[in-house]
Amino acid sequence: MPFQITVHAYDKAVPGTILDEGASVSLMPSTTWQALGSPQLVPVAQHLLAFGGGTSLPLGILPNFPTTLGGKTIYIDVIIVQGALDFSLLLGHEYVMPWGPSSLHFSMWFVFHTIEEW
Repeated sequence: MPFQITVHAYDKAVPGTILDEGASVSLMPSTTWQALGSPQLVPVAQHLLAFGGGTSLPLGILPNFPTTLGGKTIYIDVIIVQGALDFSLLLGHEYVMPWGPSSLHFSMWFVFHTIEEW
């Protein structure tokens, strides 16, 4: 089940980030990419296939995107899609795996525990 968190990238907060270990890719809408200063993209010719069967051509791939959560930075490739979406950044399976189950669980517990104390 996905949930929203705030991560940091390029010294900026990225609120509205969805962490979804069931997603096979990490996606960023072009509006977030532009807000981060439009870093250089690697061209891509492959279309994305959505769960509902629709396809779209991404703007490109943002390689080695530095994503920081809880003081730990992980570098992943993020696919940039056109337009605005309901989230700022979707972190999929490739993001979750480097954390490992115990690190991810601890980090997520810490984030929610801290928020509940406010």
